Amino acid sequence: MDAREQQYFHGVSIHKFDDTLQFSDFRDTLREIYEGSLRDGFYFENKYVATQDLRPNAYDYDDSIIDVLIEAGIHQKMIDIFGYEMFLCHAQVRISHNQDDFSYMPWHRDTYVYEDNKVVGPVPPMKKLIYYPKFDDTDNDCLMFALGSHLKIERTRQADFEQLDKTQILKMPNSVDDYIIFNTECMHHALPPRSDKQMRVIYSFCPVGQLDHHKDNSTYKKYMERLNESLHSK
Repeated sequence: MDAREQQYFHGVSIHKFDDTLQFSDFRDTLREIYEGSLRDGFYFENKYVATQDLRPNAYDYDDSIIDVLIEAGIHQKMIDIFGYEMFLCHAQVRISHNQDDFSYMPWHRDTYVYEDNKVVGPVPPMKKLIYYPKFDDTDNDCLMFALGSHLKIERTRQADFEQLDKTQILKMPNSVDDYIIFNTECMHHALPPRSDKQMRVIYSFCPVGQLDHHKDNSTYKKYMERLNESLHSK
């Protein structure tokens, strides 16, 4: 199956960054953050148990955090995969720590409705691109993903989670150059690292009509600024 078919039937596809100077700059920036050598004005905040998120804004840390998406043609890739334009609305750099094998985000969907008929999460669901950089020889499984679970949402929480027992599970490991794109309506589970810590770079994309639902659209503005600069330079 090609990436569009994988997204439709499985809800996920795996891609690869090209080995370019821009990508090398991106990895150098991430390694700097990973090692804790933060630039002036930036700091870590504990958003969840056993995690640290880069603050105040990940995209402001270095241009490479946005530019790697531009060079990789992610805007057009999203159109090719999903059939419509998706826009970056949030970018996060997060480090998860091994704390007694605790998962800061166990099995869940980002968008769902169960027996109380309360809709949780954005509609339509966001799409995420996540990169789990590998900086040494340690292999970490970073995300478990229930393939095709976006096609069947049970009406009760219990029944929904019970279907995991008969669903094929994909594990996404850390990598030098692989990244994952997925439908956040699918059931997924963040895994704790085997090593002391593991970085994840999380990009959230939504249709333009959903941008007003976000408190801060500065990520979108930065993304569009860099995207337009790239288009005009060609």
